[in-house]
Amino acid sequence: GYPAYYPQSFGVGATDSVDVIAGFSSRGPAITGEIKPEVSAPGVKILSSLPNGEYGRYSGTSMATPHVSGAIALLKQANPSISIAEIRSVLQTTAVDLGATGEDNDYGHGRIDIFEAVKFVAQGMGTLSGTVTEGAVTFGAQDPVSGATIMVVSQPDSGRKMQTAGDGTYSFLLPAGAYTIQASRDGYATAEDTVSIADDSTKVLNFLLEPAFLQTSHSSFKDTLNAGTTVD
Repeated sequence: GYPAYYPQSFGVGATDSVDVIAGFSSRGPAITGEIKPEVSAPGVKILSSLPNGEYGRYSGTSMATPHVSGAIALLKQANPSISIAEIRSVLQTTAVDLGATGEDNDYGHGRIDIFEAVKFVAQGMGTLSGTVTEGAVTFGAQDPVSGATIMVVSQPDSGRKMQTAGDGTYSFLLPAGAYTIQASRDGYATAEDTVSIADDSTKVLNFLLEPAFLQTSHSSFKDTLNAGTTVD
């Protein structure tokens, strides 16, 4: 509900002790079409302080949101120069993906992982961005590929991923270090490349995805040559 549905707001869903979204937790999308919430956090039967030095358990997104507020405070302590946009990105990037794969209107990017988020910013971070386009490798880039998955496949950040936008672009934060990055989408051959991310810098890594049917054609052509058939 509002004000979490406003584009400027950072909406928080509530999960239970086994990472299931609570029935009372509002779902997206917002009336303007944005996926909501942005992230989720524990919000069912949370132990909280009460007047007169007592304690009790309560449920609600009002119990989940303080977890995110505390996470933001820890991120600022770990890296005082971190910006609001970077905080948003770090919380979303390091969240544990739940529900449908990727961002969804139940969990957002997933349940926040405060340990991973703080570790992320403490070691320094940079931005990896680029564009995924379609075309045979021999003919160069053509149309942008939307909905492609960009995923880190090297340790220690294996599994971190995001989807390309409608124009084929992507951008996300990564801790400083060396990575193997993979780009994939149904109907295309998977592409892979290596990249080094430096602290407080941006690295551009573009991918060219070859339609799968072209790879099949190439394989058939090679098989024909290997069989000794003369090709005019």
